[in-house]
Amino acid sequence: MTISNIFKSTGIAIAHQLISTLGVLIISGQLVFTFCAVARTWNPSVPAKLASRILTGIPGFPVQAVISLVLGFLLAKFFGRWVMVRIMVWMWVLPLILFGLAVLFPPMHGAPLFAPYARGNSGPTNTFLSVLSYSFPLVAAAAYSLGAKVADRRVHPAQ
Repeated sequence: MTISNIFKSTGIAIAHQLISTLGVLIISGQLVFTFCAVARTWNPSVPAKLASRILTGIPGFPVQAVISLVLGFLLAKFFGRWVMVRIMVWMWVLPLILFGLAVLFPPMHGAPLFAPYARGNSGPTNTFLSVLSYSFPLVAAAAYSLGAKVADRRVHPAQ
């Protein structure tokens, strides 16, 4: 393996890590806020904060996970030759390490990491934001990797 191949693989891995976390965060926000705006034009009684409740009020980030799963699947299925699926399926490792470190060494403000899940989210708080910063990347990257793995199996079935 040459130095240029190492740099290329590293660059692709960084791009996939950003797509699987920040890209999903941006895409899911745009889709949900657009959907809620359209719903409000048809039905004015739709609450103005519905989009933020959908994105941050449901534990486990299911909307973002589904979007990430679909994004990983589509990228691997239709652009598999260029996006290096073998790198895509490992995008969950770095967020898992960061999540593990957050569990072992809680944030400095002393709030337990899982407190928002234990009491239910009543809105964004400092504790919730710390959970968002550690658990969201893990959920999004794991779903992205799973989507890539499923698409890769459909492209290259087992012999």
